Amino acid sequence: NNNNNNNGAKCNIRTWKFWKSLLIFETGLFSILLLVPTYAMPILRLDYDGLASPLLEHPRRDLTIWNILCLAWLNPTGKNYLARVLTTGFIWTNVIFCPLIALICAMVVRLDLAGILAKCRMSCLLRKRMGLRTITNTTSSHSHKVPWIRALQYVYPLASASPFALCILLGALAIKDLSHDKLNGVCDAVKLDRACLEIEGGLLAGSWFCFAQALVFDIFVCLTLIDFQEE
Repeated sequence: NNNNNNNGAKCNIRTWKFWKSLLIFETGLFSILLLVPTYAMPILRLDYDGLASPLLEHPRRDLTIWNILCLAWLNPTGKNYLARVLTTGFIWTNVIFCPLIALICAMVVRLDLAGILAKCRMSCLLRKRMGLRTITNTTSSHSHKVPWIRALQYVYPLASASPFALCILLGALAIKDLSHDKLNGVCDAVKLDRACLEIEGGLLAGSWFCFAQALVFDIFVCLTLIDFQEE
């Protein structure tokens, strides 16, 4: 009975390791592949309606992340310069740079845990030997992982790709109410039948790619941190 229990436990561990390895591979792969549609495709559509909409050059606008950055910085109604700096700085730092740096660090740590970087280093050392050069780099694989994992531990808490994606998904529903409150004070005061200007937000395919990339990125990084702590 004890042998059967041990065999069953070992089988369960092997099964868990297989599915965990498959999940890590898939999330790491899609974390990279989904970067292209996330940063290239429009994520939000703005439809302008109301009495002033015919005066607009483009009554419909499809926005990418880069367009949102430009609007946040060049917003003519944004009188608070500090708020614009903080908003654009948050998007650049927490939504773009930190997730990319964390993804690179996680990839390097994952490749090192798999032994791929160690094989590459060994190949370089063999080439140096064949070239009759002295070998001065004798550091271990663990020492190579430490700077990357430390960088990952510092940078990942600042990565806000998932909150940003959720804000896009939920914020599209609230754009109409916000725009009505901000832009229709005069029309409401004179009791016109139609609003001066209303903005309706709509989600595009890019927003779902953005959310999916943020989700698989978080799973991949968390599993990488867990695996390193178990080493």
